Amino acid sequence: MKKVPPKKRPIKYQAQSSISSDQLTTKQSNRQIKALQGASTFQDLPDCARVRQPVVELLHGISSATLWRRVKSGHLPKPQLNGRVASWSVGEIRASLLGVK
Repeated sequence: MKKVPPKKRPIKYQAQSSISSDQLTTKQSNRQIKALQGASTFQDLPDCARVRQPVVELLHGISSATLWRRVKSGHLPKPQLNGRVASWSVGEIRASLLGVK
């Protein structure tokens, strides 16, 4: 009897990544933990320090999409880009939290 290899499913039906949902949840919670750590030390940082997007989102209590809408409209300062990584000046974020332009 000849062995027939199993049929392969089309690529569109296969899993797109090897990351399980448990690992994805862990990655999201790690990002939240890092943002909380950054926000908890925010008051101790000098004005020239820089913070990343999750910290700004947490401090303002907004989502990623809302953050970028407010940057585009001018309600929040524009970040400095280092390659593909956006970071904001702590002094500018403090001013935006106080409503000072």
